[in-house]
Amino acid sequence: MKTQTDTIKKKSAFLYVRLYPYLSNATADARKDMWRSMILPLFNAVLILLYFDRTKTNTWRTLRLLVGTFKRFMMIPKNTSTELVTEMMGNDIPELVCVNAVNAEEKWEARKERRQPELTQRTQKPNYLRGIPNDWCQILKQQCSLCPLCRNSIRNEAHMEIIHKTEIFSYKEIWSLIKNYQDEVEEIQKKKKTILKVKRSKYLDYWKPKLKALKEDTNEKFKLIYALKNFLRDYKPNK
Repeated sequence: MKTQTDTIKKKSAFLYVRLYPYLSNATADARKDMWRSMILPLFNAVLILLYFDRTKTNTWRTLRLLVGTFKRFMMIPKNTSTELVTEMMGNDIPELVCVNAVNAEEKWEARKERRQPELTQRTQKPNYLRGIPNDWCQILKQQCSLCPLCRNSIRNEAHMEIIHKTEIFSYKEIWSLIKNYQDEVEEIQKKKKTILKVKRSKYLDYWKPKLKALKEDTNEKFKLIYALKNFLRDYKPNK
């Protein structure tokens, strides 16, 4: 299985380089769509093997690579919470492993019997990144990156408040607001008894100015802290 995961790693790295000009300007939703289209299918065969090979080493290696490729395509730090990343992916990974294995077997039986396969569908999960601009990814990059001053912790709201006495809006609270807003909008849409989905532009127009303002506010606070630190480091009192 290591050979297959190594191949996926090389292939995903190649695709990332080729798609970088597009990904760097794409929304968070578009980055996720590109990962689902170009990278996730590469894991189909490995996930089937994972269904039968339950060793912890292979499971850990494969899932780490799966999450790692998603973080790379989203352009967010490796330190980003795996729980948050799983919600952003919108995939139940254990279910994905089982469905891939069951469908592969069904396709094989259908070929032998010369009939159309009856495939098992995955549980539909909400896409909370729908219409979310890439400012969200930049906020994660701000708060989940290593603090350049301390170098022993990430710059989340707890670290900034305790160590640097600065309050910033937590990315976890922002994510909760994103989920709650989408759930409310989808509930209103259901009550309209229509088959039409909520347009991406509705989420984009709502969140783009808000996330941009939060990103810029956090960035300004970071700059102030670093400027003050550099001043204190270089300051030499007159004797």
